[in-house]
This record gives sequence, C-alpha cells and structure tokens, in this order.
Amino acid sequence: MSRIDDIEGFFNPRSIAILGASRSPAKFGNVFLRSYQLSGFEGNIYPINPNADEINGLKTYPSIKDVPNDVDLAIISTHPREVLKLVKDCIDKGIKHIIIFSAGFGELGKEGKKREDQLLEIIKGRASIIGPNCIGIYVPSTKLSFFPGIPLIEGPVSFVSQSGFICATISRWGAIRGIGFSKVISLGNSVDLTINDFLEYFENDPNTKIISIYIEGVKDGRRFVDLIRRISIKKPIIIWKTGNTPLGKQVISSHTGSIGGSKEIWNSIIKKNKLAQVSSIEEILDYYQIFLNLEQFKNIGQKICLIASQGGLISNTTDIFEENGLKFANLSPSTIDKLKQIIPDYGTNVVPNMPIDISIAAALDMDLYVRVAKVAINDPNVDILIILGSMEITSELTKDLLKLKNKSNKPIILVQPVIPYRLSKFELKLRTNGICVFYTVNNAVKALLALFRFLKHSKQNS
Repeated sequence: MSRIDDIEGFFNPRSIAILGASRSPAKFGNVFLRSYQLSGFEGNIYPINPNADEINGLKTYPSIKDVPNDVDLAIISTHPREVLKLVKDCIDKGIKHIIIFSAGFGELGKEGKKREDQLLEIIKGRASIIGPNCIGIYVPSTKLSFFPGIPLIEGPVSFVSQSGFICATISRWGAIRGIGFSKVISLGNSVDLTINDFLEYFENDPNTKIISIYIEGVKDGRRFVDLIRRISIKKPIIIWKTGNTPLGKQVISSHTGSIGGSKEIWNSIIKKNKLAQVSSIEEILDYYQIFLNLEQFKNIGQKICLIASQGGLISNTTDIFEENGLKFANLSPSTIDKLKQIIPDYGTNVVPNMPIDISIAAALDMDLYVRVAKVAINDPNVDILIILGSMEITSELTKDLLKLKNKSNKPIILVQPVIPYRLSKFELKLRTNGICVFYTVNNAVKALLALFRFLKHSKQNS
C-alpha cells in the first residue's frame, strides 16, 4: 500500500512539538529545538518539558496535550521507557506525524522488538512514525534540519539512510560542495515507514531527480526489488550497501535490527538494475556531482579528450581508461596541427587515440592548459574534455575554464590532485557552473561509468 500521503506531511509541517526539550545544550532535546530555531522554520515551535516554563526563549508546556493549538509534527527525544506513553498522547492530540529519536527498541533484541510492536498497535491507522533510533529529516525548502549549522541549500538530490550520522555528514559536506538537497531522511529502525515507502515517494516526487540510499537491510525484499526495477530506468539510484561480511551483519543487527541478506543477492540486484554503487562519503558526493550534470551527457558520445602534464599520471590514467573500456578521442589532423603549434616541442605527445601530453612545462605556464583545451574541445570527434593534474589552480585558471564552459555545451571535467584546501576556494564556483571537479582519476572514472550505465539502462528500458 502506498504511503505517499502519509509521508508528505512530514516535509511541510506548520507546527512542531519537541517532546523532551531540554535546557541543556548538551542534550539532543535542546539540539533539535535550536536547529529549528536557527534554521528559520516559519511555523510554531512548542517545547514540551514538565519541569520547565521556558526553553530557549519559547513558552514550554508540561505535556503535548497542554498545547492550545494543532501540532503537525512531533519529535520525541526522551528515555525509551517514556516513548509509548508520549506516542499515545500525540495520538490523543490528533498528531499524525511522529519522529522518534530515542533508541532502545528493536536493535536491543526481543524486549525492544516488543516495544516496536506496541508502537505499531498504538498508531494503527492514526499516525505515521519515522524511527525510532533516528535523527529525523532535513528539508531545505521548508527549513527543517537535523542539527544547527547545516546550510539549507535546495536541490534535486534526495537521500534516505539507516544511519543518522551518515545523513548529517552528507547533508553538511554536500552543502559545502554546493550540492543541494530536496529531502534527507534518517530512518533508524523503520518500525513504521520503511525505505521502500520513501523510494516510492521519491519515484513520484517532482523535486527529486537523483535518489540515493544508505541501506543495511530491508524488511520486504520483493517490494524493494520491484521498486528498484521500476525506478532505475527513470531516475539515477546511488546505493551504499553495508553489512556485506559476517561481522558486518552482526554490527547492523545491533545498530538498527536490520536483516542484511547475502552479498551475492545484493550484487545481483545492483548489477541488473545498473545502480551506482558507492562505499564512502567521498564517493557518494562525487557521484552526486556527475549526476547533477546528467543533461550535459545525454545524446552525446563517450569519446574523451584527456589533457595532462605529468607522465606518471598520464600512464596511470591510460591504464585506468583501458581497464574500464573508456576510449580516447581520435583527434582530427587539423586539431593535431593546431595543438603542435601551441605546445612545446620537447616532452610532449599529440597523437590520435591517446592523451594530450603538454609536458611539465605547464607547471610554469598555467595558460597552456586553457589554450590547448580551447582547440581540443572544438574537435568534432571530442565528446568530453578531461583536464588532469595541473600543478596548481588559480583564480585565472578558474575564470578561463568557466569562460570555456560558457562557450561549449560539451562536458568538462577537472581532475585536480592538489592539496584539497588549495582547491576548495575554487571548486565550488566550478561545480556550481557545470564543471565537475574530482580529486582522483579513479573517482572520476567510476562516477563517469556509473552515469554511462544509467543512461544506457534508461534508454534500453524506456
């Protein structure tokens, strides 16, 4: 049964109550309260604490039943022994959307599972729950955030995760890199709403163009596979699956109480549906940026022109391309002649179906990259331009690359293995203007291949 209507209300509340709000900045009941205050949430916020009259400048109520107005969303951050009663109080108040931060449920075994069953019995047909054992939701468009200090940058990426820490980290790092989010959901134990429910929601959400999931296991594998099969031809799905080893399975059982399933089954699902598989935060952020530029790669070929200046990097990159089936562009004689007039006579190489080696001289003449790129990108045999490993990045090089991008509709990728802090002040401007920036060739190639697989899968099955 679809839960789309149940889910929508979590993302657009007009009022929020924090049950377990605290005066102490070191407690999550205070952290959540501050988060909504500092994010600029425009609705009413009601702290609930029987031992306080005011918290963070807001009138505080002893019980949710004492709030004089309607409440759309309740967040419970108390000891687990209090949760069942508080959920009953929320139901009596008519609240239909509840997020339970508190842990101490299914991840603890039989007793915890019993409490989860009691939760389901209490809410039966009357409310929906995210959690327990989760940090909630992050929705920049309605100014909802897990924690204070996470920038609210809107965009087409949605992420649903069984790990709260990874939710918060990806939201924060993504914002720093200029990646905007539609919705981010921390599921925790998924006692009620599950990853399948949110996948179905994302499938139909016009504001979600890229779907990403961190998953430890699923409760309804058949429905999950059906959803993945259906969605993967319409929207890119990035998957981070953990619990693939015997020890890993033990860890996820104590983390969220999930059942992981065999590695072979998961690999088959991922391969068959051409999901983009990642295994780190760095990878998922890299995949986001390539898929955010998906429109640039539609209806073009996959012939790549690589411009580089260090022999070791060129040799290594050539191996990586060859091993992954990527092809270098067959530069036309006219392009080769023009390039030979630009690059030095020594330590360089310009031949068809090979990288353009502009020599270490480029370290002393950063403009050489740009002059070569201007010629190469106009070759009709070039579909994608990759610039690899300039010794340094400057504001002038950044400006020149942006000018080049404005004049060409071909994708430009910069692989810049410099010290990250030197790149940071330039990469945001490049990324937000359609130039993908990677720290390593491996990550660039893996992201590019994932994009190619999605485009082919989508075209073949549409």
